Amino acid sequence: MKMGLRLRLALPVLAVLFLSLFVGPPVSADSSSFVGWKYFKTLSINNPGIALYDFQVPVSLVDADFPEHAAADGSDIRFGDASGNMLDYWIEMWDSANKIARIWVKTPELPAGATTEIRLYYGNPDAVDAGSGSDVFLLFDDFNGSVLNPAKWAVTVNNPANTVTVHDGVADLFEAVNYEWFSLHGASYDLVGPYLKLIACSRVTSIELQEDCYVSLTNPYYGLAGFWARALEFPNIMAVTINPAYPNNRWGHTSNIQTDVPSNTAFHRYELRLGPCVQEYYLDGMFKLQTFDDVPPPYQPFFYFDHLIDGNHMYIDYVAVAQGCPQEPTVGLGAEQNTDDLPPTTTMTSSPQPNGLGWNSGDVAVTISAEDNEGGSGVKEITYILNGGTPITTSGGEASLLLADEGVAELFYFASDQAGNVEPAKNDIVRIDRTLPIISGLPAPNTILWPPNKKMVTVAVISAQDAISGLAAFSVDVVSSESASAGAEDVIILGNGTGPRTVSLRAAREGNGPGRIYTITAMATDKAGNTVTAVSTVLVPHDRGTPQV
Repeated sequence: MKMGLRLRLALPVLAVLFLSLFVGPPVSADSSSFVGWKYFKTLSINNPGIALYDFQVPVSLVDADFPEHAAADGSDIRFGDASGNMLDYWIEMWDSANKIARIWVKTPELPAGATTEIRLYYGNPDAVDAGSGSDVFLLFDDFNGSVLNPAKWAVTVNNPANTVTVHDGVADLFEAVNYEWFSLHGASYDLVGPYLKLIACSRVTSIELQEDCYVSLTNPYYGLAGFWARALEFPNIMAVTINPAYPNNRWGHTSNIQTDVPSNTAFHRYELRLGPCVQEYYLDGMFKLQTFDDVPPPYQPFFYFDHLIDGNHMYIDYVAVAQGCPQEPTVGLGAEQNTDDLPPTTTMTSSPQPNGLGWNSGDVAVTISAEDNEGGSGVKEITYILNGGTPITTSGGEASLLLADEGVAELFYFASDQAGNVEPAKNDIVRIDRTLPIISGLPAPNTILWPPNKKMVTVAVISAQDAISGLAAFSVDVVSSESASAGAEDVIILGNGTGPRTVSLRAAREGNGPGRIYTITAMATDKAGNTVTAVSTVLVPHDRGTPQV
């Protein structure tokens, strides 16, 4: 991508054409799932003519078609075919401020008389520019190095003082001595056509040209016969042809145009479209003129400079040669769509965690977190509803709340992402019980058993209740201050689990002691872990007075 062009070139967008000649096996692209790209537009390429292979498709993005969610410099632009394979591309122009872009994408195959769909992806903040003109075109150079590439270019000069150098992203044709013509031209001659496109962006340092400054496609085997587009002052296209009877002779047929020509030394875009017996010239995206001549292949790009005034330059920003075709495909651009069709996923955590029975005995801090799928559009918001109340929405991927009320709290929650995908609602339960269980049925303290006739007496039916979480455990224990009677049980407790306990005690005591004391202890624990203990005593006195302890 030529960043310099973006700053220097302000063009009306060309109603671009798709041209092709070369027929060969399709090129298989590297596979990619486009993870991380949030948006795409579908490009429908309608090819009314012959099947085209490895074909350079120019894509114009203007106004409403311009991808507003793309990076400001277009660095996250990518193209993919229907199978998700990455396609080679090059950004010729990107102007986000004015919503204008021109991008070339190389399509492996465009079947004859059919429509092929590819996708334009964008909206990945982590992407870097991956465009490569060299991977797209038959010949390409954006002169980003420091020397000319000898595999692509050769220089012919009449005077060694005139030079061609590479610096600051341009090829610089410097004419130190005027009237000493010199040229920059292709190093090899393998562009066979018959349909070709030459696209070049260049400028000169003076508009007072009285000799020649041309951008051309020529056949070097026929004395540079070809099609020459004059750059400035009086832009024209000249078909330099040959006489078949005299191959070493040539003559020129020039079609001039003298309106809407560049009147400054800014960069301008030149496009030559070459076909059998017909050639077209476009200047800054606008059709200028057409000629009807024929020069056989092969062809080479040819930049010719011969100026009247010493010390002038011709700067070339980039050169690209693309295939052409007799019937031009057209491109239709669909509406923006989101690649993210999966909703976020929420999880709920609580602190402290409930016990093994699912209960807490105090306040619970709840956190609802949401994550979008990898490469998704991102979590937009979380919505939750507590106990059927009013929905509460929190922006971002996390929502927090503190639950303090006793009882069972039912929480419904879900998340939505930036693409509008909404997660099906989930629900969780938070149980809080901070109230102790209630024990009832204990005998009154210091209940008296009399007479001490050694009979068993039922003294209590003890039970426990918990209104919130319910009982988890209940126990009753009796301890006697005297040894058990010989050959008999002094304490009988009936019941189990969390049910009531019936307590029976023997009305007996030692004859020479102070009296017997039975200590009854009941303990209840609810499912939240709250535990309560209740104690009472039953006395079997030595006599009707108070027993001594």
